[in-house]
Amino acid sequence: MVSMEKINLRVLMISSDRNILVTESAVTSRINEYRKIADELHIILLSDKKHNLKPARLFENVWVYPTNSDNRFLRPMDAVRIGKKITCSLITTQDPFECGWVGMRLKKLKKIPLEVQLHTDPFSVHFAGGLFNIIRKWIMKSVLRQADSVRVVLRSVGDELMEKYGVKNISVLPIYIDRTRIEGRLKFDLHDKYRFKTVLLMVTRLAREKNINTALECLKKVRHKFPDTGMVIVGSGTEKFEEQDGVVFVEWQEDLSSFYKTSDIFIQTSDFEGYGLSLVEAGLSGMAVVSTSVGVAKELVEEKDLLISTSDAESFAVAVDSLINNKDLRERLGNSLKKSIEAKVLTKEAYLNKIRENWEKTARK
Repeated sequence: MVSMEKINLRVLMISSDRNILVTESAVTSRINEYRKIADELHIILLSDKKHNLKPARLFENVWVYPTNSDNRFLRPMDAVRIGKKITCSLITTQDPFECGWVGMRLKKLKKIPLEVQLHTDPFSVHFAGGLFNIIRKWIMKSVLRQADSVRVVLRSVGDELMEKYGVKNISVLPIYIDRTRIEGRLKFDLHDKYRFKTVLLMVTRLAREKNINTALECLKKVRHKFPDTGMVIVGSGTEKFEEQDGVVFVEWQEDLSSFYKTSDIFIQTSDFEGYGLSLVEAGLSGMAVVSTSVGVAKELVEEKDLLISTSDAESFAVAVDSLINNKDLRERLGNSLKKSIEAKVLTKEAYLNKIRENWEKTARK
């Protein structure tokens, strides 16, 4: 058997995440891992002059080139201009939209294989709204058909891409879970801290699509039967909420161990989730989950009575009531979800190996 020649992986990444240039950010930590599986990593960062970003060498083999465009509409063309000057063996884009269009253009110009990443669910009815997203989906269709490989985080999204667009060469790689965020030393117990007998937990951005008002209405209904139930919402964002009995808002936390491990039921009321990282973290912590049928919840939550089709406060309250009433059921469902997720979660080494394998396979095309 003839072994394949090792590929010199010079990767050109197209991204719009400006946190790449923020020291000690989560995305910079991720880039630090990627540099270990690539010989060279060149990142074109879609940005505007007003962002005041400068080209940088993040690590010994990682370079970042901001487009510094006059406006957002010129970013893709400026990215293509920069990309033409970079020698690489593979292009990877962090979305199939603006970044994907850049990758598609450079693939044609440089005759280099293209990997496209899709970290969201473009088939959700909540994603499709608005002229801007309609245009993005039209771009996505062309980009995905030109890609040499497509990496998705949800099997259901991969299946729809094959069915609706005829896309092949799809690999499924869920978002990496950094378990140190949920396995640290306990610092407090939410029951003692806030004097709640039962604690409902949300870990979420305070944004409109998270539909937090449904959770707040759910709590009001639950407290009619169980007045000693409270809800802790961990997160930051632009949405503002009035004070409500039994509700505690906590600013975003990096260490979530005490929140997950001392709560009873995890709530997710989102209209839309590209994946649902916090739900997976809650499941790994052994929590029972009640969620809308979005993102990874569709693939993980086995008890259909706990998977709510729409953001309806009454349906959520019925599901939560059943779990409060039956501690054994709550624990059994939490343990079952934890085992299911643990069987699918990869170690950091295995996760990076999967990315490297896909890059090498794509680069050989």
